[in-house]
Amino acid sequence: SKIKKWTPSLSNLLQNLRKDILDLQVSTAREDVMSEKSNPDVIIKFLKEKQKELKEMTERTEQVQRYQRVFQMKVSPIDELTDVTTNLNLKFLLWSSYKEWKEKTEEWLPTPFKSMNVDQFGEDLQKFVRITAQLSSGLPDHPLTPIFKHDVMQFNGILPVIVAMSNKCLNSSHWTKIEGITGLTQLEETNYPLN
Repeated sequence: SKIKKWTPSLSNLLQNLRKDILDLQVSTAREDVMSEKSNPDVIIKFLKEKQKELKEMTERTEQVQRYQRVFQMKVSPIDELTDVTTNLNLKFLLWSSYKEWKEKTEEWLPTPFKSMNVDQFGEDLQKFVRITAQLSSGLPDHPLTPIFKHDVMQFNGILPVIVAMSNKCLNSSHWTKIEGITGLTQLEETNYPLN
């Protein structure tokens, strides 16, 4: 009899929870979140708030499922929660990583290539290669994903050149050959910035 008394209440809790999860999903698909032209700081702040809301919904889900177990009811899985969590976390990863990428490239571009910490540059770059691969798989339809990936792959393409040109063992004949290929002069004496 107690189970029958609580069944409608738990059912209402579940229904409200599913509605809240759906509302959150819709809110994270709004135009500015899905536009590559949006301000990353604004979007990151918005997504952090949504992550807090999602955490609260996760706790509510766990509470309802505990009640179901206590009353020996069938535990209702909330599959939407997993999907929304994954999607929200990927969007947060996209925007926060893209912001970090922009900051890194602003730091790298004016740096003379001979002064680059090539190992750190390579590590940072590989981190972004992994992130863009994950985003290409998880958020392929977001307009920022291919832009971000293209930017990262352009830098990844020049990494071997930077490594080679930062080699301390290059002698004058090597520099002459490189100058002939690149069309840049006085590479050995001049420390050109990366850009």
